[in-house]
Amino acid sequence: MATIHNTDTIKRILDDAKIQTSRDDVPKQLSKVVVPVLVSNPKGEINKVIENEKIATGSLVVGTTSTTKRTYCWGYQYSFVKDGTCDCATDTTSLNLPVEGLGTTSIARLPVLTTTAQQTSITHNFKKPIKLEKGANISEVFPAYTAGLASRGVVIYCEEVDEQNA
Repeated sequence: MATIHNTDTIKRILDDAKIQTSRDDVPKQLSKVVVPVLVSNPKGEINKVIENEKIATGSLVVGTTSTTKRTYCWGYQYSFVKDGTCDCATDTTSLNLPVEGLGTTSIARLPVLTTTAQQTSITHNFKKPIKLEKGANISEVFPAYTAGLASRGVVIYCEEVDEQNA
């Protein structure tokens, strides 16, 4: 039998198989027969970044998902800064993804306080990617204001996959 010497491979086997080293032996050998297997849940890879920003009142269309490829969201960064003269009503701002099967879904909400200087940021990485609808908008909604200044920014980390590989 062949012995596995690569520590990254051993770690992945432990993680993916959820082997508890306190109760089970760490598998370090391959059997005499190598059997090919189909990997049904390969590790994804971020290959597209969708980003946008806005320094004005109104909603923000961050970007649109592909109409020809499957888009999976792996994570996001979402932030805003506003000065103390910004007269938006006390409310929340939200980041919305077009989740397949659910439609437009708020994945992040941040509080906004009227006439209060604020700087807020959130970053989140998903353990498993979220499958998004084809050709749909990723959006951000911020309370309307008539005075002062507010700046928002959104970065979405995605994986686009050809339909036959999805």
